[in-house]
Amino acid sequence: MRAFFKKLRTAVFFRKLLVSYLLILVLLTGILLFLSSSLIGTISNYSRQLAYKEAISYQSSLESNLDALDSLARELSGDQAIQTFLACNGDIPPQLHYDLPSIIEKLNSYKFLSIYINTIFIYLPQQELLITDSSVYSIQIWNQYHLNDDRFISLLDEFHAGSRISLNGTGRYASDIAILYTLPYGSSGNGMGTLAFVVDPMLVSPYRDASDLPTSSEVFTVDDSGNILFSSISSQELVEQYDLDPGSLTPGLHTLGDYTLYAVSSAKYPLLHVAFIPTLDFARTLSDSQTIAFICFVVLLLSGFLLSIYLANYNYRPISSIASKVSPGSAAEESALQCIERSIDELMDIRNSSARLISQNHSLYMEGLLYKLIHGEILSDSLLTEYMNKFHLTICGPYVQLIRIYSEYDSLPKSLLAAFSQPPLADSRQEWHILSGRYDIKIFYFGASTCPPYEWINNILHGYRDQLMIAFSDIHRGLTQLAFAYEETQKITDHMSFLGERGEMHYSEISHVAVSYDRNLLFEMWFKKYSNLLRDQDFDAARIIQRQIFDELKNNHYSLPFIKCKIFSFIDHTVSVLADMNEFNENNLWEKYSLMDRLMDCSSIEQLESEYYSITQQLSEHLLNASPQESMVDKIMAITQEHYLDPMFSVFYVSEQLNVSNAYVSKAFKKGTGRNMLDYVQRLRIDHAKSLMSQPELTLSAIATQSGFCSDVSFIRVFKKLEGVTPGKYRSHIPS
Repeated sequence: MRAFFKKLRTAVFFRKLLVSYLLILVLLTGILLFLSSSLIGTISNYSRQLAYKEAISYQSSLESNLDALDSLARELSGDQAIQTFLACNGDIPPQLHYDLPSIIEKLNSYKFLSIYINTIFIYLPQQELLITDSSVYSIQIWNQYHLNDDRFISLLDEFHAGSRISLNGTGRYASDIAILYTLPYGSSGNGMGTLAFVVDPMLVSPYRDASDLPTSSEVFTVDDSGNILFSSISSQELVEQYDLDPGSLTPGLHTLGDYTLYAVSSAKYPLLHVAFIPTLDFARTLSDSQTIAFICFVVLLLSGFLLSIYLANYNYRPISSIASKVSPGSAAEESALQCIERSIDELMDIRNSSARLISQNHSLYMEGLLYKLIHGEILSDSLLTEYMNKFHLTICGPYVQLIRIYSEYDSLPKSLLAAFSQPPLADSRQEWHILSGRYDIKIFYFGASTCPPYEWINNILHGYRDQLMIAFSDIHRGLTQLAFAYEETQKITDHMSFLGERGEMHYSEISHVAVSYDRNLLFEMWFKKYSNLLRDQDFDAARIIQRQIFDELKNNHYSLPFIKCKIFSFIDHTVSVLADMNEFNENNLWEKYSLMDRLMDCSSIEQLESEYYSITQQLSEHLLNASPQESMVDKIMAITQEHYLDPMFSVFYVSEQLNVSNAYVSKAFKKGTGRNMLDYVQRLRIDHAKSLMSQPELTLSAIATQSGFCSDVSFIRVFKKLEGVTPGKYRSHIPS
């Protein structure tokens, strides 16, 4: 007690704390008495306000999600690859099959970032195909295994503009809601296809902040046919319990047994949003609160002073401890606080220094973005925005162009590299970025004009034009088009190299010879497709590609030596694939099956065709009889363990590292481990996140970033899926 009075006399900050707590105590006591005397008389009006507030809040949140789906439908409708597939009449051309993985990946990325979307698919009525977020199905197969509702197939052929349909049947999506859009978006009649979002009717109704509402409040949404589309968990039970006809509800206030209902009609959609508020429970709570308030008033008066002393002392103790460490031996309260303030200023200086270090790495982040853009790793505006926001990058636009300066044999002169080391200063209408290598310089133009000022480039290149190949791509609109610009510069340099030319060339200058590249690109696409099918052991599809290759060679009346050359290249490509898959010397296959002699001995197209099919059949059988590559799973696991914390890590990254298809990676991992690769990566990331949660200085957002998640929303969704609770709740149970 003596120590307390001494502290009260000498410690100014302690007295301020004590007085503030006593004032709070008096204030809270007065508020409690006032509320206890007035709330009982306002129960009815307050319950109406709560019901109305709940209905409006629920309407706003739900329709925000529906608006987001509309925006997503509009974005997907405008996608060039999807429009190409919609425009197909009859069977899909073989050259378009190569674009299917990018469309599937795009659909999967949107599904992955949306907690309430179970699946996304695009229906092509001409082909009776579904392009989903995971694969391509016939409509009958998908319906059989995922829905089993014949009514749904006929619905897809009807016109839809955001139609919301309750699904039936016995499949995995039988209790979900399908939101349908006829493509192209905004069409007024029958379109070329249908876009569908299959959503969970429970999850699409967003989580409500019910901190000021009874815990038993429920919500649901009714369409113009009187069907309940979206609902909270227990709302269906309440409807059945009170034998309520949802179609009979009108906007406004209603009373249903022990509940107050408020219905709000939508101005955007033919929907009626309804909120339940338990009136009697609320009244009982308020009545009990009056009694409790009186008891608390007495208790507060008796114990408040002691509690204030305890809290003042408890909160003063760390201040005193910090002050003693910052300024040992200081006796004045004010000087101690000033020392603490100076310490905080020093910490802010350190923080600012860290921010400057991050700013210094800005160029590295920009180089990484440009690299991903030209290699087609970022093809959607949403992923581009996410990447740029993460690293605080900005680029003016909307037009882009790539200028590539290339030396075919010798490294670029050091003087030229030095001259291009710094681009011109950016302004509000244009900016330039440069990526320099040993053999080429890539100059990126971003700006608002379709006529870039090339004067500074021409001044630097004066005297070098006869030595180098200078390729100008067409001007494109949108950053994601840089992959096409890069491909154009490659075609230009290939063309100039073939002709032995040097100097400057624009892509428009070779448009008349672009067709000459198409056939080679067609063969390259077929070779790659055939390789992927071999890796996946899909021999039926591989034989189709195999026949297409030979028919193309035979029907275009190529010479026998030319066809032999192409067949030799194809066989060599196939042997390399088999060697990579089973880790043996590819020369052994050439010798084992006498491939060289058999091809060279062919004296006619017919004989070459027979040997061609015989050789490919033998190689396919060799693959079937070969022992499985057990080390493939180990390689996949090793790459995954090393890179799973990278937010951009995916099956595509693994397939690129191993030079195999995405499907083969997924299939090999599933076969070798019995687990889905995405589930495995998510488990690794969640386990890593759990290990970081014991560090109190890390926020959940920081933990999500360090664990490989692109956003907090994705982290929370996956964590709750695997652990059954939210990250915040899990962390609250970790001993401090």
